[in-house]
Amino acid sequence: MDLTARPFEETIGDRDLAQWKSPPGRLLARLILAASKWTTWRWVMIALIAVGALGAFLTAIVFGELYEMVRDQEWMVRFDRSVLDWAIERRPAWAATAVTWFTTIGGPVVTPILVAVSMGLLSWRWKSWTPIVLAGLAGIGSLAITIAGKLLIARHRPPLSDAIPPFEHSFSFPSGHAMNATVLSGMIAYILLTRVRHRAGMVSIVVAAGLYSLLMGLSRVYLGHHWLSDVISGWVLGAGWIVVMVVAHRLHLTHHRYHRQLEEAADVPSPEELGEAKPSGTVQ
Repeated sequence: MDLTARPFEETIGDRDLAQWKSPPGRLLARLILAASKWTTWRWVMIALIAVGALGAFLTAIVFGELYEMVRDQEWMVRFDRSVLDWAIERRPAWAATAVTWFTTIGGPVVTPILVAVSMGLLSWRWKSWTPIVLAGLAGIGSLAITIAGKLLIARHRPPLSDAIPPFEHSFSFPSGHAMNATVLSGMIAYILLTRVRHRAGMVSIVVAAGLYSLLMGLSRVYLGHHWLSDVISGWVLGAGWIVVMVVAHRLHLTHHRYHRQLEEAADVPSPEELGEAKPSGTVQ
């Protein structure tokens, strides 16, 4: 298949995002395309994202239950406490000030503005709503999962005596900064990767997104606002939500290409036949 003939949005490097190589992926694609025959595609996608969000919520609950099981264990308390003590011992005033400025970028005020402006510019430049829609849904879902997790688990933050102001008084689990940084940097990286063709550029994007998420999470421990286990949970939950969003976007591309081909050729196989007959350009 000539990937150069595909729109930028449908490929990452030599990977065709509208094709599914694994058996579970092909099965999911067939099910989603079949479901679109019974209702509008918009409702299919809403249902898919809702199921993914429910899965993320359940994952947060599972993490919370695991935490409840081990929080009174000596090794767990010692682990979180020892990491925080290590950070406090290596926290001169100038470093704390610099890290506070950095962590402010990942807060609930600055981050939405930066993401909205950057994704708006990309949408305008590319003449596509994809950056705004994907980043918007990813951010809203991440915020909802974070709030739900905090309310359900209600874990307390480290003592204020160990923290650097400005202090935060919401619950600690999971780390919203870690989760939102993971989700938004990961989603922005995914969006950019669909437009970059040089391997060096692709590697740079992935590394930058990973470092941003890593440093944002660790900064919360360094400043005494979270336990390390809060941050690790935020990273894991954020990665899971990214998977949901990427799968939803790829299914959208699959649906769009399939119906585009239906209009172009009468011999395009039905959704039930996908994965059996594999003419060029169909879902595999």
